[in-house]
Formats: sequence, structure tokens, C-alpha cells
Amino acid sequence: MPTPWRRLFPALALFLAAALPASALTFAVLGDNRPHKALDPQPEVFRRIVKEVNQVPVEFSVELGDKVLGSRVPSIRDRQYRDFLAVARGLEAPLHYTVGNHDLSGDYARIFGARYYSFDADDSHFIVLDAYQPGQTLRIAGKQYAWLERDLAAHKDARHTFVFTHAPLWPKLRHVGSSLDRYPKDRDRLAALLRRYGVKLVFVGHNHFYRRDEVGGITQFTSGGAGAELYLPAAQGGFHHFLVVQVAGPRVMVTLHRLGAAPKVVYDR
Repeated sequence: MPTPWRRLFPALALFLAAALPASALTFAVLGDNRPHKALDPQPEVFRRIVKEVNQVPVEFSVELGDKVLGSRVPSIRDRQYRDFLAVARGLEAPLHYTVGNHDLSGDYARIFGARYYSFDADDSHFIVLDAYQPGQTLRIAGKQYAWLERDLAAHKDARHTFVFTHAPLWPKLRHVGSSLDRYPKDRDRLAALLRRYGVKLVFVGHNHFYRRDEVGGITQFTSGGAGAELYLPAAQGGFHHFLVVQVAGPRVMVTLHRLGAAPKVVYDR
């Protein structure tokens, strides 16, 4: 079992614990834990991340999709989902799911529930979107867009609204053209709607690295480092990691937890 980061970096652990009041809402974000091959077990990195998230601790976690590699063979597909759930159940706090492009085979809704939905925690609102709705792949459109408009309007008084989806709005370096940028008018309409209701933070996966981008007042965090093969060298964000978000009143702090390194505050506003 890896040594918990709190033991490796005790001074930093005390700093992070004191940075926000004890009443702060704390949640984790992790994405793209899928194995590299159809018959592979869940990556050991994902098992480590589950243990480290439990060390934080958090009220809940949100995963950003691509839980499994997927397969057209039902027995293999079922095994993949069993393997994922066996590891994910090690999380001591609830886990909220996001559908990824590798998650589409099989009866997703029966196993994981709705593919787009929202929930509340403290004075914050959380929205999970589906970038792969049948007939609307890589578009937030149709019934989902209409639902999103109503949901944002109904929760316009939330102090913070956080949005999660697998495919980035603004992909960089990889998956350019195979994310929500494939349909720029739809992407821009979505971004304008989020800005209208004061959304500041969007969390995405799909790209297997860590990255932070600022676009027109929205910060997009790419967090695709929970176990899948990495796309970039470590110096460019290609390392395994998860994010921890703390919310206290008007303040939001995001900490990058890179495996084997000291946690690093990457957003504090």
C-alpha cells in the first residue's frame, strides 16, 4: 500500500487543512480510469487513487467517464463493469457518475442511473451532462439542452454551480475535433448559457492528462489521469492524479493531487 501523502508532506497537510474552515464542502474529481485492454483488470493506479481520496476525506466524488474500455461481447463487458464497481465501492463517500465514450456499451442506465442529471450540496448546485446522447453525439442539444436551461433557471440562486461532462468544450493537444468543439455553434451556445447563469468551473475528462484552461470567464479543468494510459509527458500534464475541490462561502479552492507528489493548490478564488 502506498504511503499516504499526509505522511510524506505533513506541513502541507496542515496548511491545506487550515486553508478553509472545517465547515467547507469538499469533493473529489477523477476521470478516465479505464484499463488499456478489454481483458485487463482495473489499473492499480485507480486503486491507489481510491485509497488516497479516502485519506482526504470528501463528502462525495464525481468521476468524469470512461470507467471501462468497453466491448461488444456481453460477458466481457459485464466483467469490466463488475471490476470497476468492485474498486469504486472502496470509496467511503458516494460517487456520482458521468458517461464517457467508452461507457456506452450495455445497459448504462440500469447500472449507473441517468446519463444527465443534477444535485445539490450545501449552497452549491452540480450538473452532470451527457456528451453522447443518441443522435446528438458531442452536442448538448435537444431535450438535454432544454432540460439544462430549466435546471439552471431553477437554481439561479445557488452560490456556486459546477458542471461535469466527459468531452471537453475546449480540447487542447489531443481529442481536438472529437470533443464538443466538433460542433462549435452548439458548444458556444452551451458556453453562453453557462456564463449567463454564472458558472465558473467546468470539469472534463477524455484527454488523459491534467490541464487548466480559461475561456471567457470559465475555467475548464481537464482531469483524465485516474488510471488510463497517459497521452503526454509528465512536464505537459501527463501524470496520474485527481482533484479535490473545497467550497466555503464565496470561495472555491481546487487542489491537484498528483500521485507521489505534494498536493498543489491550482485555483483559489
